[in-house]
Amino acid sequence: MALSYTSAPFGRSGSGQRTADLTRSLAGNQFAREGLGRQRTMGVSDMTRRFADMRSRIPGQFNQRGMLDSGLRNQAWRKSFADQLRDMNRLQLGFDANMNQLNLGDFNAEGQYSLGGLNQVLSDAQRRSATAARIRSAAL
Repeated sequence: MALSYTSAPFGRSGSGQRTADLTRSLAGNQFAREGLGRQRTMGVSDMTRRFADMRSRIPGQFNQRGMLDSGLRNQAWRKSFADQLRDMNRLQLGFDANMNQLNLGDFNAEGQYSLGGLNQVLSDAQRRSATAARIRSAAL
Protein backbone atom coordinates (compact mmCIF):
# COMPACT_ATOMS: atom_id res chain seq x y z
CA MET A 1 0.00 0.00 0.00
CA ALA A 2 1.52 3.31 -1.06
CA LEU A 3 1.15 6.17 1.39
CA SER A 4 0.45 9.64 0.13
CA TYR A 5 2.99 12.17 1.43
CA THR A 6 0.96 15.26 0.60
CA SER A 7 -1.22 16.25 3.48
CA ALA A 8 -4.82 17.16 2.95
CA PRO A 9 -5.82 20.64 4.05
CA PHE A 10 -6.39 20.61 7.80
CA GLY A 11 -5.76 16.89 8.09
CA ARG A 12 -7.91 13.96 7.13
CA SER A 13 -10.17 12.55 9.80
CA GLY A 14 -13.06 14.48 11.26
CA SER A 15 -12.79 17.45 8.93
CA GLY A 16 -16.42 17.04 7.87
CA GLN A 17 -17.65 17.21 11.47
CA ARG A 18 -15.38 20.15 12.25
CA THR A 19 -16.63 22.00 9.19
CA ALA A 20 -20.23 21.28 10.19
CA ASP A 21 -19.51 22.58 13.72
CA LEU A 22 -17.93 25.74 12.32
CA THR A 23 -20.83 26.31 9.93
CA ARG A 24 -23.37 25.76 12.73
CA SER A 25 -21.57 28.21 15.03
CA LEU A 26 -21.24 30.89 12.36
CA ALA A 27 -24.87 30.44 11.31
CA GLY A 28 -26.02 30.81 14.92
CA ASN A 29 -24.06 34.03 15.27
CA GLN A 30 -25.49 35.36 12.01
CA PHE A 31 -29.02 34.54 13.18
CA ALA A 32 -28.32 36.48 16.40
CA ARG A 33 -26.91 39.41 14.36
CA GLU A 34 -30.08 39.59 12.30
CA GLY A 35 -32.17 39.56 15.48
CA LEU A 36 -30.09 42.41 16.88
CA GLY A 37 -30.62 44.34 13.66
CA ARG A 38 -34.38 43.92 13.94
CA GLN A 39 -34.31 45.02 17.60
CA ARG A 40 -32.22 48.06 16.71
CA THR A 41 -34.59 49.01 13.88
CA MET A 42 -37.61 48.74 16.17
CA GLY A 43 -35.81 50.68 18.91
CA VAL A 44 -34.90 53.51 16.54
CA SER A 45 -38.45 53.59 15.16
CA ASP A 46 -40.00 53.66 18.64
CA MET A 47 -37.60 56.36 19.78
CA THR A 48 -38.23 58.50 16.71
CA ARG A 49 -41.99 58.20 17.20
CA ARG A 50 -41.74 59.01 20.92
CA PHE A 51 -39.67 62.15 20.36
CA ALA A 52 -41.87 63.28 17.43
CA ASP A 53 -44.93 62.98 19.69
CA MET A 54 -43.14 64.92 22.41
CA ARG A 55 -42.15 67.67 19.96
CA SER A 56 -45.68 67.97 18.61
CA ARG A 57 -46.85 68.95 22.10
CA ILE A 58 -44.19 71.64 22.62
CA PRO A 59 -46.01 74.48 20.81
CA GLY A 60 -49.17 73.83 22.85
CA GLN A 61 -47.21 73.92 26.11
CA PHE A 62 -45.87 77.37 25.28
CA ASN A 63 -48.99 78.77 23.61
CA GLN A 64 -49.60 81.35 26.26
CA ARG A 65 -49.23 85.06 25.85
CA GLY A 66 -45.57 86.04 25.84
CA MET A 67 -44.16 82.50 26.10
CA LEU A 68 -43.70 81.79 22.38
CA ASP A 69 -41.04 84.45 22.07
CA SER A 70 -39.53 84.00 25.53
CA GLY A 71 -36.92 81.45 24.39
CA LEU A 72 -38.43 78.68 26.49
CA ARG A 73 -40.00 77.02 23.48
CA ASN A 74 -36.70 77.00 21.59
CA GLN A 75 -34.98 75.68 24.69
CA ALA A 76 -37.51 72.83 24.90
CA TRP A 77 -36.90 72.00 21.23
CA ARG A 78 -33.13 71.96 21.73
CA LYS A 79 -33.48 69.79 24.81
CA SER A 80 -35.70 67.30 22.96
CA PHE A 81 -33.11 66.91 20.18
CA ALA A 82 -30.27 66.58 22.68
CA ASP A 83 -32.22 63.93 24.60
CA GLN A 84 -32.96 62.03 21.41
CA LEU A 85 -29.30 62.12 20.38
CA ARG A 86 -28.22 60.89 23.81
CA ASP A 87 -30.77 58.05 23.75
CA MET A 88 -29.77 57.13 20.20
CA ASN A 89 -26.11 56.96 21.24
CA ARG A 90 -27.00 54.71 24.20
CA LEU A 91 -28.93 52.42 21.88
CA GLN A 92 -26.02 52.33 19.44
CA LEU A 93 -23.48 51.59 22.20
CA GLY A 94 -25.54 48.60 23.35
CA PHE A 95 -25.94 47.41 19.78
CA ASP A 96 -22.20 47.74 19.11
CA ALA A 97 -21.32 45.84 22.28
CA ASN A 98 -23.61 42.97 21.29
CA MET A 99 -22.22 42.92 17.75
CA ASN A 100 -18.66 42.84 19.10
CA GLN A 101 -19.56 39.80 21.22
CA LEU A 102 -20.93 38.02 18.15
CA ASN A 103 -17.85 38.94 16.12
CA LEU A 104 -15.69 37.57 18.91
CA GLY A 105 -17.77 34.37 18.79
CA ASP A 106 -17.00 34.09 15.05
CA PHE A 107 -13.31 34.65 15.73
CA ASN A 108 -13.29 31.95 18.42
CA ALA A 109 -15.17 29.45 16.23
CA GLU A 110 -12.77 30.02 13.34
CA GLY A 111 -9.80 29.74 15.70
CA GLN A 112 -11.04 26.41 17.05
CA TYR A 113 -11.55 25.16 13.51
CA SER A 114 -8.03 26.19 12.50
CA LEU A 115 -6.46 24.78 15.66
CA GLY A 116 -8.21 21.46 15.11
CA GLY A 117 -6.89 21.35 11.55
CA LEU A 118 -3.38 22.21 12.62
CA ASN A 119 -3.49 19.51 15.29
CA GLN A 120 -4.54 16.99 12.64
CA VAL A 121 -1.68 18.07 10.37
CA LEU A 122 0.77 17.75 13.28
CA SER A 123 -0.57 14.31 14.15
CA ASP A 124 -0.26 13.27 10.50
CA ALA A 125 3.34 14.54 10.35
CA GLN A 126 4.25 12.71 13.56
CA ARG A 127 2.71 9.49 12.23
CA ARG A 128 4.64 9.82 8.96
CA SER A 129 7.85 10.59 10.84
CA ALA A 130 7.42 7.48 12.99
CA THR A 131 6.74 5.38 9.87
CA ALA A 132 9.85 6.77 8.18
CA ALA A 133 11.94 5.99 11.30
CA ARG A 134 10.65 2.39 11.32
CA ILE A 135 11.47 2.02 7.62
CA ARG A 136 15.00 3.37 8.17
CA SER A 137 15.63 1.09 11.15
CA ALA A 138 14.33 -1.95 9.24
CA ALA A 139 16.63 -1.14 6.32
CA LEU A 140 19.71 -1.19 8.56
